Amino acid sequence: MKSKNLQKGFDYMKNTYRQEYHLMPETGFLNDPNGLCYYNGEYHIFHQYAPQGLSAQRGWGHYTTKDFVNYNNYGMVIYPDSVWDKNGSYSGSALIDDGEMELFYTGNVKQPGNHDYTLSGREQNLIYMSSKDGVNFSEKELLMTNDDYPENCSCHVRDPKVWKEGENLYKMILGARTRDDRGEALVYKSSDKKHWTLDKVYTKPQLGYMWECPDFFELEGKTFLCCCPQGVEPKGIECQNIYQSGYMIVEGDELSEFVEFDRGFDFYAPQTFLAPDGRRIIIGWFGLPDVPYKNPTEETENWIHCLTIPRTLEFKDNKIWQEPIAELEKLRTDEISLSLEPGKINILPKVQCEAFINFKDKTDSFDISIRKDINISLKDGVFTLKIGDSGKGRTERSCKVDKTDSVRIFSDTSSIEIFVNGEVFSSRIYEEKDNSEDFTVVLNSSSQGCDLAYYILRPFEITKIS
Repeated sequence: MKSKNLQKGFDYMKNTYRQEYHLMPETGFLNDPNGLCYYNGEYHIFHQYAPQGLSAQRGWGHYTTKDFVNYNNYGMVIYPDSVWDKNGSYSGSALIDDGEMELFYTGNVKQPGNHDYTLSGREQNLIYMSSKDGVNFSEKELLMTNDDYPENCSCHVRDPKVWKEGENLYKMILGARTRDDRGEALVYKSSDKKHWTLDKVYTKPQLGYMWECPDFFELEGKTFLCCCPQGVEPKGIECQNIYQSGYMIVEGDELSEFVEFDRGFDFYAPQTFLAPDGRRIIIGWFGLPDVPYKNPTEETENWIHCLTIPRTLEFKDNKIWQEPIAELEKLRTDEISLSLEPGKINILPKVQCEAFINFKDKTDSFDISIRKDINISLKDGVFTLKIGDSGKGRTERSCKVDKTDSVRIFSDTSSIEIFVNGEVFSSRIYEEKDNSEDFTVVLNSSSQGCDLAYYILRPFEITKIS
């Protein structure tokens, strides 16, 4: 059965912070994107999902789309219903091979008893499923258990990403925590996708005690290992979040310096995949675990979290640049262009929008206020995002930016994604409602004149499949 609805939600007055163009749960808890792939003419976006809320066991939710604007929502499609994943069908990936979609994920089991669930009491099972249509899935198969991982590993080995190399070689990368609290990435190989042997182990000093959600891909002739390290100490303006998400260049057996994917408050567990046109696309969880700041919708609206907008990856200027996928331009409706004059308050009609701030020439200094209490600035080679009360504890994040000629902003009901020189700041925001849904821009100062190009964005159209 199909039923159509817009992303605004079933009762907007009761769900004041629901997003319009970000994938989110109808109810309950959403986190890591899983199984991202293109199969049978559609993009498939699975994700961690617990419709009953954060305390419930997680499975996989499932969206499909042909254009990143119109979606089918299949709800929960993988349940924690076997002895191998009874405490959670955790994160994993999809491999398209021989005309089938093949899924690999971690089944979580917590044994009863007096355990710390790090050194004892937790099973991390590698589980396999397949599909001939992307909708109906085979029975679960158990491929690996804790006994198959290196002896120095703790009970935290999870989040498989699988890919094919050549005709008959398959690789899989898993994130791990050693028994002496060192993060690692375990690379396995297989000729049949069912029997795996350890091929290589990557680690890096002082990069945390656990590496979650690893990824491994090539871009512009370079090989990248991505992961989400936990336990990294902040270094100045770097690594300010409780957990990180980023990448390293693989150079033989060595890894380059770790570089963060996103400099905002809310980005974690990203996964990449190849589009049929060769683009490398990344989607992240628009959130983080164990944060000190608040997401009030869990208590007030019975849902929490969403996914980021999809972004393309390109390697240039010796770093990965991220840009919003071009398909999002199809959401544009009304357009407003104006020159920004210092001190003038510019009130635009809708907060769900895309905005370009374009400078006359490359600038090394500006200060701009947007929405209710957000400030972005560039000074002394540092770009800074500041959020007031709407951040619910989110205050300030920065990164190095020399000069720029533009800033691109995606603003939704309760989020902001800011793109500048290939860097991204993703943050959730929760403004007090005052009967206005406008988008405000004030140029406080700038070393260059600048213009604003503003587009109202229409909501995703989502068809619920049940």
